[in-house]
Amino acid sequence: GKLTPSLYDKNCVFKDPTTNVVGIEPYTRAVATLFDPAVSHADLLDIRGSSPNSITLRWRLEGKLNLGNLAIKPYTGTTVYTIDESSGLIKRHDETWDISAFDAFVSTLIPGFGAAPAPPVQ
Repeated sequence: GKLTPSLYDKNCVFKDPTTNVVGIEPYTRAVATLFDPAVSHADLLDIRGSSPNSITLRWRLEGKLNLGNLAIKPYTGTTVYTIDESSGLIKRHDETWDISAFDAFVSTLIPGFGAAPAPPVQ
């Protein structure tokens, strides 16, 4: 949820396997509502320019949900940031996860369900 608003187009599209939100404020509000910021974090695993107008990040997420203090099984994923050529601002934030949305959801309720947790970052 901690983003630098000045880097994003006001109508930036934030999309992941469970969400499709337009605008930085609705996105940061949703993230702040969902995740417990005291214990939730994403570790950057890799960053590269994937085309002249996009940047790809690999990350590992872990933490807890605000709802019921449920633990999030650590998982990895990718975010592709697409940059608007004319403004230089991020116009799209597209996430893919290395586990299914179903696995991510059910494993908060049934620890040990589905794929193995992503290993800690060394």
